[in-house]
Amino acid sequence: MGQYNLMRLKDFLIGVGITITLLLVAELGVGLTFGVRTDLVIDHPIFHHVWKPNQTFLSYCPGDETPSPPLRTVNALSWLDGPVLSKEKEPNEFRVLFVGDSFVQGSGSAKASMPGVVVRLLQKQLPYRKVTHINSGTLSYSPLLISVRLANLLQYHPDLVIFSVDMTDDFDDWKYRQTIVANPAGSILAVQPRSLLFAPFREGRNGIERSSFFKNAPLWLAKRSELAFFLFSLFAQDSGSPSPNEVFQKNYLELHEKGIYTRWAWCRNEWDEFTTENVRFTLSQIDQVVRAVRALGIPLVATAVPHIHQLQGVWSERPHLLIQEQVLASGGLYADTLSKLRALGEESESLYCKGDMHFNSRGNERWGTAIAESLIPLLPLERPQGVP
Repeated sequence: MGQYNLMRLKDFLIGVGITITLLLVAELGVGLTFGVRTDLVIDHPIFHHVWKPNQTFLSYCPGDETPSPPLRTVNALSWLDGPVLSKEKEPNEFRVLFVGDSFVQGSGSAKASMPGVVVRLLQKQLPYRKVTHINSGTLSYSPLLISVRLANLLQYHPDLVIFSVDMTDDFDDWKYRQTIVANPAGSILAVQPRSLLFAPFREGRNGIERSSFFKNAPLWLAKRSELAFFLFSLFAQDSGSPSPNEVFQKNYLELHEKGIYTRWAWCRNEWDEFTTENVRFTLSQIDQVVRAVRALGIPLVATAVPHIHQLQGVWSERPHLLIQEQVLASGGLYADTLSKLRALGEESESLYCKGDMHFNSRGNERWGTAIAESLIPLLPLERPQGVP
């Protein structure tokens, strides 16, 4: 009997060894063939997350045709599409800082992103100056994360700050509020990352929902394994671009009563008290960003991202109006890009990536142009001294 058990143990260990070997071979094969795992951002103890430094990645916009390959680069300071700039500027340099989320990051190539469009147009307006920029746009950023990171970015002495606020920002601010670190006076010092395995809620196909260790485990594994991510992507169903009615959670009031906020809540025509509370917090963070920049004497132009359902007149424009009111009250300037894009009279679908809420190259060109037009009164159009 003892020899029989020993043989069974031996067979079991051989089976485990073969299984592990096959999994390692599959992991290596998928990684070499596809290289699909998306660990583009990393946790940060103060800013919650940043771009993984010194990487190149594919930035694809479905259905878009860009004039150059959509490869994007991240430098050592987690900025997009450019080298690390010295804190000391050249005499004729005009430096622009872009802050925001994935809309500032941009889908497609760097030249076709909103910062790429704005910088190109500014250089035409400022032929005697060298226009440089910092694209700090980071996916899933929000006014809260920007306010925490801003002091770090302002060390590079921009001449102008362009601040983009997205329609997802009230929801993202609510998520990040869960891990705020503040001093006794209430000032926010950091927003720490949360372990994905133990996150109490997550976003599923039907919106925000309660989660658990077992629901979170596949996604946690997919972020650490090429094979797991490939299988996760293969079997996950793509819901595409939902209709305006589908993106609003039907059980949002029930969730709000439990203290769980829902995405797009401030785009509804009617708000409950929980929505009002969260919007008030996001506006307070916008106020902090604008005042921090203006306190240094730096001009700031803010804009709210026009989403497709707002261009179509289906979603409420109330967030745009409140953001504009807050920015102006805090001492900044506001670019009403929603009205400018709507005035173009184009089919709104032609401005967005297929099945995605982000602008395509055409949309970024229109959006960037609308922003650049609002900057002209702020530009130093005179020839700098010493420049022939």
